[in-house]
Amino acid sequence: IEFKIQLLAFKIINQLAPPCLQDIVKIYVPSRSLHSENTLTLHLGHYKLKTFGGHSFSVSAPALWNALPKDLRMCNNLFTFKQKLKTFHFIHAF
Repeated sequence: IEFKIQLLAFKIINQLAPPCLQDIVKIYVPSRSLHSENTLTLHLGHYKLKTFGGHSFSVSAPALWNALPKDLRMCNNLFTFKQKLKTFHFIHAF
């Protein structure tokens, strides 16, 4: 499930996903110049319900995407990203 959510987040960032999903998840843009502005992180959404709010796509996708290493987040090619993401998940599974 995490693989699919992170892959969909990649597609949203690179405009490969439907526009309705691109409206849900936004790239984090700091209000002032920071060292972390080139890390391609997503804006974490806020939620009120503790039971289901954290499970929504607008919250879980940025959280899972931001947990990826920077070199994986900065990948531009879909095929290369899939390969690196699978390797990342296999390494962390075992």
